[in-house]
Amino acid sequence: MIMTAGYRCGKGTDMEDQKCKEKKLKKKVGLLVLIDVICEVTIAFTILNEVHDHTLYECPECGVKFVPTLKEFAFANHTPKTRKLTCPNCGSKEYCEESYR
Repeated sequence: MIMTAGYRCGKGTDMEDQKCKEKKLKKKVGLLVLIDVICEVTIAFTILNEVHDHTLYECPECGVKFVPTLKEFAFANHTPKTRKLTCPNCGSKEYCEESYR
């Protein structure tokens, strides 16, 4: 009798062996999917952090340049060159133009 991944295979009917092999395969695929999702989320968060750390925004009302919080940066409405943020100086919530530092 062969026992791998918690399932006993090799002693039974062909149908039982087939079901056993399917369970082992599903377990392996599930583990690979989980690893893939963890990697993708890690990469996305790393990219988000890098962009946030190297971007400044200028308030159209008062002209102050500022760095928003990571949460505000991540969830704000945006276009390719602007992001709707709240200015820490004047408090206006406008589309602020981005620049890189």
